[in-house]
Amino acid sequence: APALVQRLVELSDDCKTFVRCDGAWLEGSVASAWGSEAGLKTSPPPGAFAFEMPQLCVTAKGKTSDPLPDAYSVEAANAVGSQRRAMCRVFLSDPPVDPNASTSEVADDSSSSSSSSSTPDIDRDAYSLKFDILDLALAPAKGTAIVTFPTFADGAADERVSCVVRAPAESPTCWMDLPIAVGLDEGGIRKPVSMSDVVVEKVGTDANVGDAARSRNRQEWRADVRGAEKEGDVATETEGAVAEAARKKLDELKKQGL
Repeated sequence: APALVQRLVELSDDCKTFVRCDGAWLEGSVASAWGSEAGLKTSPPPGAFAFEMPQLCVTAKGKTSDPLPDAYSVEAANAVGSQRRAMCRVFLSDPPVDPNASTSEVADDSSSSSSSSSTPDIDRDAYSLKFDILDLALAPAKGTAIVTFPTFADGAADERVSCVVRAPAESPTCWMDLPIAVGLDEGGIRKPVSMSDVVVEKVGTDANVGDAARSRNRQEWRADVRGAEKEGDVATETEGAVAEAARKKLDELKKQGL
């Protein structure tokens, strides 16, 4: 057991070299923070990053896993005081073999030119990890690590990162998850603002808002039109066109009962 813990600590420390965080890592040994509650003994301070306890996972032969819970729900994250910001997933088994893949070289030039001009056949089921929403399938080799970021900076889950693991019929797929959590600020993840949270208040007085203001504006408009009619002798051609357009608009309003 001590040797296993030491190896997991070394693996976690290696992850720090290629996972860039916008905060400080939790001080002390990585293993000293591990616990059974959300993988940590206590939640990290706000803005501090820490590795949760690694998890060994497996998908049985010929099976496909449920969507992996890489991020906590808002309620669960607020309860434990942290949210998973990144996930380092290390695969411990090879992907299924693509039967359509060929390693042989084509000898003659005619065959080579024809193969280069056509799209090769791909077994779209020869994958180990698939992001359903992105429609992206990967076939990582044994020892390969894939890093994803299942949440936004505000702690909300990014559904695009939701993925499943598939195992071939010949053997199970094994991998190890190394979640990286970040401590939440006081108050936790806040609920996003929706239209139900918006309160509309009336601003202004009856003089400039509502039916009284609209009635006054119509009266002033009629006065302007009548004024243009009285000054028709000295009005220019452009002013006459404007007045005519205003009269037509006024007639339309009268027909509509306004």
